[in-house]
Amino acid sequence: VSLPPLGSQDVMLKTIYSAISHGTEKLILSGHLNQDLALDVGNKAYGQAQYPFTYGYQSVGEILAVGDALDTSLIGKRAFAFAPHSEKVVVDRENIVMLEDKSPPLPFVLLANMETAVSLIWDANPNLGMNVAVFGQGTVGLLTTSLLARQGLGRIVCFDPNHQRLERAKQLGATEVFAAAEQTDLVEMSLELSGHPDALESAINVTCFGGKIIIGSWYPKNKTSMPLGTEFHRKRQTLYASQVSSANHLLPPSFTKMRRMEIAKESLADLPTEMILSHRIPFRDAQEAYKLLLAEDDQVHQILFTYE
Repeated sequence: VSLPPLGSQDVMLKTIYSAISHGTEKLILSGHLNQDLALDVGNKAYGQAQYPFTYGYQSVGEILAVGDALDTSLIGKRAFAFAPHSEKVVVDRENIVMLEDKSPPLPFVLLANMETAVSLIWDANPNLGMNVAVFGQGTVGLLTTSLLARQGLGRIVCFDPNHQRLERAKQLGATEVFAAAEQTDLVEMSLELSGHPDALESAINVTCFGGKIIIGSWYPKNKTSMPLGTEFHRKRQTLYASQVSSANHLLPPSFTKMRRMEIAKESLADLPTEMILSHRIPFRDAQEAYKLLLAEDDQVHQILFTYE
């Protein structure tokens, strides 16, 4: 992949790690991503959602060069970048997050996922002592569970058919874990993070009268059947779409993307991310990584690309 010219506000990074987005990239590989969708508005590192195109949005690397308008002292420092999988990337300064000089790069490759988890907490706004369910314990689900465990809640109930993920959820603070939603008492709030439309029905069923269901998943481009019949209607529940590309408009304007990102950095610093990362694969073997992704092996949790 050829790099674009280095603009005055751009930085060039040599990638150390990049993390596959299992949910979104699986949608792309299986042909379920709407090709009319803009991959990322305003970020020159991305092409269009039409094959062939580059993708990926969480990389950690070392800055090799900067544009004329930037301070050359940035060269040699490490940064997180919203950039596709590539040995080198050119991105606007606004699309990187500087890391502290002595910080190990590995935890921060999940910074975009943790920012999503923080955004979900901001949108959900769980009350002290509330009972909460989380559907899906992929990377975002686990990170969200870890944040919920810091909120002074009552029960934190996690659902996932993968028992290894459920074990990780317990280690990160879940109080109850189940493979199926029929096994639990009602909760006041549910977060649907699995990417499976059937899980939304389960979330509606386990959420109580007047409860709130946060939808943080992208569903396939084909029409998704939503179970909004008697159960949902009589229980006067609220469905709320959460998306990290914008902030909750009900929050004060001081709740900015920069503030959210700083919280995400702090939250990752003391998190045992090694338990989330299951596979490290050299980028030159990317084809093997994507075969693993599509195989839906229970042993595959979070794939990380490494770069020489």
